[in-house]
Amino acid sequence: MKFFDFRKCHIFLNGVRATGWAEGDDVFKCERLANSVEYVVGADGKMAVSFNANKAVKFTLKFLQTSPTNALLSKVAIAQDNLDTFVPIMGAFQDGYRQDIAATTVGVIEKQADITRGAKINVTEWTLIFERGDMMLGDPAFAGLLTAAAEALGG
Repeated sequence: MKFFDFRKCHIFLNGVRATGWAEGDDVFKCERLANSVEYVVGADGKMAVSFNANKAVKFTLKFLQTSPTNALLSKVAIAQDNLDTFVPIMGAFQDGYRQDIAATTVGVIEKQADITRGAKINVTEWTLIFERGDMMLGDPAFAGLLTAAAEALGG
């Protein structure tokens, strides 16, 4: 039997754990912004490949309006806008169950989140761009003894 539990996922921004997530299946997304390679196939059918130095990644994060992480990100965004120096942000993700990870170097907040208010709790969406990000999907074989036993028994 396979399962997933978002409560075992941890996202850290400048060393602080992000909390107060919105609902849904897309509250965290990490994506590479450029292809890893560029290629050309010549008239003779032979391929030439060049490796892309652009390893930038984008984090898309969705929080409830009540999340304290909004305040943390707002402070960084305001500092970015008003200080005469680079104000970096760093991000890291780990799925504590399957060991999927995403680790970044320094980045910036692409745009301050919009403020939407109404009769119900709203979602606040942030986009962060990092100079470099490395992503690795974990090996389910190392997910834990109980899970390994259940999978071996055909569960």
